[in-house]
Amino acid sequence: MPKAAKQKITKKMIHPDSRKASQLSRQEAHRDRMQKNKVKTSKGMQQTRSLLQWFHERSSEESYTHDDVCDLIAEYVSRFDEELEEIRLASTLKGRQGRPHASREDALRMVKEKEEGMFTGPGFDAPDLTNAKNLLAFRAWDKKTEHISTFKMAKFRRPA
Repeated sequence: MPKAAKQKITKKMIHPDSRKASQLSRQEAHRDRMQKNKVKTSKGMQQTRSLLQWFHERSSEESYTHDDVCDLIAEYVSRFDEELEEIRLASTLKGRQGRPHASREDALRMVKEKEEGMFTGPGFDAPDLTNAKNLLAFRAWDKKTEHISTFKMAKFRRPA
């Protein structure tokens, strides 16, 4: 039987103050930054995708006015109301001390306050269903994340 070829390990030690060491540390820092940005972008796209899916499921009319879209947004913002009410009812029942489901309740309340603040303040980003071309493209959407950027988004504020 022939002997297996020996592999040489030629990893030289690099002096910590050398140019090569600083170059390697910059490359590693760059890779870390790129990975963090990729994760951040991915989370944002998933949130936008879930928002668009919610609107896609509820878009049934042939055309929308600004008030119709604002009504849809108000319905979207209040989508957790039933669950919050169930948690409140569960906390009023006698049983465990403290607040059961406190973390879930806090998370839902924070999301609702943030969305409500956007809707009443600077504007809530939603698909522009008032535009006929955009509405047709939105209805034909195959619910893939790659096609999200093709939709025109608009900021809608709660009517006074």
